[in-house]
Amino acid sequence: MRKTKKWIALLLAMAMTLTAFAGCGNGKTGGEKTGGNQSEKTGDEASDDEHVTLRIFMVDAATPDDEAVEEYINSLPQVTKLNVSIDIVKQAGGWSEYFEKLPLLLSTNEQMDIGFDNSANFAGRIVQGAYKDLSEYLEKDKDFYDAIPEALWTGMKYKGGIYGVPTYKEIAEQWAFYADSAMLKKYDIDPSAITDFQDLEVVLEACKKDNRAGLTILTRNYNQVLRLGLLDDYDFVNGLWYAAIKHEEGKSVVNLFETEEFKELIYTMYDWNKKGYVDPDTLTITENEEWLEGGLLYGVQAKSHSPLSDRNTTSGWESNEILYVAGQPKVTNDSARGSVFGIFNKCKNPDRAYEFLKLWNTDPEVKNAFYLGVPDKHYKLVDGKAEQVEKRMELYAGQNWTTGNNLISTLLVTEPDDKWEQFEAWNKTAYEACDLGMCLNMDKIANKQATVNAVMAEYLPPLLFGFVEPESGIAELNKQLKAAGLEDVIEEIQKQYTDFLATK
Repeated sequence: MRKTKKWIALLLAMAMTLTAFAGCGNGKTGGEKTGGNQSEKTGDEASDDEHVTLRIFMVDAATPDDEAVEEYINSLPQVTKLNVSIDIVKQAGGWSEYFEKLPLLLSTNEQMDIGFDNSANFAGRIVQGAYKDLSEYLEKDKDFYDAIPEALWTGMKYKGGIYGVPTYKEIAEQWAFYADSAMLKKYDIDPSAITDFQDLEVVLEACKKDNRAGLTILTRNYNQVLRLGLLDDYDFVNGLWYAAIKHEEGKSVVNLFETEEFKELIYTMYDWNKKGYVDPDTLTITENEEWLEGGLLYGVQAKSHSPLSDRNTTSGWESNEILYVAGQPKVTNDSARGSVFGIFNKCKNPDRAYEFLKLWNTDPEVKNAFYLGVPDKHYKLVDGKAEQVEKRMELYAGQNWTTGNNLISTLLVTEPDDKWEQFEAWNKTAYEACDLGMCLNMDKIANKQATVNAVMAEYLPPLLFGFVEPESGIAELNKQLKAAGLEDVIEEIQKQYTDFLATK
């Protein structure tokens, strides 16, 4: 078995399945105009004395009390002072419906003022001209700009402009390996002795003895595009795991699957598979719950890591135990763009939309309303912290991480007093990926990129999980990728990356 360098993680990312908008709790739909104030203009920017309704498109699923939250926000003095009302538009089914209908709505005359976006979706829509450049506003608004880390603003940039307001929360990616604390105690394993990827073998041996699923990756559907292999010393252009940049060198885009680091990982996984540490059903199970239903508990899991993430216990475990955290936190385009609200380019009142976005990210009362709901209806304060009502998620399902500056939100009664101090300290340890702030335009190579993704979905999973002999498996993967046009894809990415570096 070959020695493997530290890995940030083994990560599975999935393409979203997409459908269409439904309305929020009051029956409004994404295709329905709302009346607003009769004196409002629908053409040029409204004057200061004219009331404006701003339509905000949110990714959260619609719930019965959405209208009550909307009415509460509109009643706040700081909102009425802006002479605006907000009209929240949600979809019935959440993420998938949102991301299918959004491009369709943007191509119509639908009134759209502010909207959620993230990651590659956001970058693509910047290139397509969907969002307004906010840099002129921010140049005159230093206090607001300084309230959010510079690295997050960098992720909003394209050709010198800034095209969204990032959600301030954890700003970086980091990965850790977790195990069930009860199993570790049972087999007398000291988690502090696990300091790198190779050290996991003793834990995997315990998983085998304990009838657990071994090394697993959190996934919902293996039919989606597999993107695996985050390495400690590589950056990945706009989250495309095959387009790798050696961080220290920082200039050349290479095929990840031809690197020595990838080869070493595959040999390790092949060795572990032969030893029985990889469950034989790994490639056929489509839902995590199937392992539990089949009588297998989870074994070692690679999961995203940030302050307090070890508090999220996996189903079937007594409690999580961090085995080791891989590498330093890294600010990538995916992490910086993980949650963004932008002003749509067809917004008729961008000045007012900007002022509301600023309020949303600087005023705790407005922020809390989107996240926690209506005071005394969806939560009550207990010693300065929020205690949510029973069945709140059925009534109003605001999510903190998608709704403005997290660090000004009220803590839950279950959260430690220093939660946000922990986040700020962790954020300060992060370093920036080489391509932070780059937006790829893949139009020229879209067909080849789709073919490359299909090849990865077919050939990468069995290779990565050790079901294929490494030498021949890696050779076959790269042969198929070459036939699919990966060299042309990487050549185009390299060209755009070189142009990007020249503008930094």
